[in-house]
Amino acid sequence: MTNVPAHILALPALLQEVALTAGEPAALNLARTYGGTRLYIPTSVNEDHRLAKALGLGPARALVKALGGEEHLIPLGPYAFGPQRARVIDEMTKKGEPAAVIARAVGCTERSVYRRREISGGAPSDQPDLFKNDETVPSR
Repeated sequence: MTNVPAHILALPALLQEVALTAGEPAALNLARTYGGTRLYIPTSVNEDHRLAKALGLGPARALVKALGGEEHLIPLGPYAFGPQRARVIDEMTKKGEPAAVIARAVGCTERSVYRRREISGGAPSDQPDLFKNDETVPSR
């Protein structure tokens, strides 16, 4: 694999193959949509097929050509637990995405996003501070 970008090489083998045959966006969409599950990849798809809807018709056809006719365990890839998930949370936080959007995108809870933000010193939580009181309390 010469001249393959390092971020592609960091993906699990199946997602690397998808990225190289159907494109990186297709590999990431496959992991986001079906990661952690077994998926039968048929030998042909049309525009109404769920793979075409998830990846786009062209990338779905490239995927079918490379891996069709078999069931595959689709890796979570960058949406897995650990450093890869943390990196995605950090990137989406920098883009200003709300915790709920990030949680849905990476498959975790909003609380996990808040904890990651706290650890990494990322964006302040989009949850209101329950203990913040804008009124000054008179001293006794």
